Amino acid sequence: MYSILKIEIKRAFINKYFCISVIIGLIIVSMQTIECTLPFAGETHIIEDVYPQSVFNSYIGLSISNAWSHVYYMIFPLIAALPYASSYLLDKKSGFIKLIYTKTQKSFYLSAKLIAVFLSGGFAVTLPLLFNLWITALCVPSVIPDISTGFFPIFGNGFASRIYYTHPYVYIAIYNVIIFIVSGVFCSTALALSHFFNYSSIVLVSPFLLYVMISFITSSFSQQSPLNTTNWIFPAQTSYPLDLPIACTEMLIIFVISCCVYYFKGLKDDTF
Repeated sequence: MYSILKIEIKRAFINKYFCISVIIGLIIVSMQTIECTLPFAGETHIIEDVYPQSVFNSYIGLSISNAWSHVYYMIFPLIAALPYASSYLLDKKSGFIKLIYTKTQKSFYLSAKLIAVFLSGGFAVTLPLLFNLWITALCVPSVIPDISTGFFPIFGNGFASRIYYTHPYVYIAIYNVIIFIVSGVFCSTALALSHFFNYSSIVLVSPFLLYVMISFITSSFSQQSPLNTTNWIFPAQTSYPLDLPIACTEMLIIFVISCCVYYFKGLKDDTF
């Protein structure tokens, strides 16, 4: 298991598509930095002569008025899927999977593939976010948010609002872990769909299409549905506060269904 996992991890991270994915993310977060952060670099900007500009309303996940922020959190399933989500389908089409199955068990390969896809998707999305946070912290001061000013995005009823207003870097870390996991979960759906589609382009866009479909279906019942991932994935929680138990249940259901389909079909398929 360890040897095949090591191979899959290496294939997932050392490939041109992982680099392209991260570069796309870096371009988006850099555009947000240029518009929202660089104008205030090297000076203490006082918002409306009341409170200093801070990392915690300039960081891409907490900058609610910038279009690039919303773009990133809208297309993150595509960024997550690009590095390695279609690799299982490509392994089958190329015949590489036949060679793998002569050297290791199917279950070992399938598990290693799932772990590699999950991790590559998570890192492809979160690395640009960490870069943005680093640049933002270099340009503007880390002034602790003050809810009374009205210049910070998190309301009192928001998820982990107390942490945001007392330990904001911890809040950002928590949300980056959340988006890491969500990115991996959406990538797992691509593995399941690799059994039903023969085109890698369809498999690559399937996590994004699922993301949009969830948003469309849930918003048709309620614009503030806690099941609508687009409502709570943005750390600023501008649309609806994150309901962590509901969000975890939703992601767990998606992940379990995807894994069951992926493993059942993968173990059952007669590769030879």
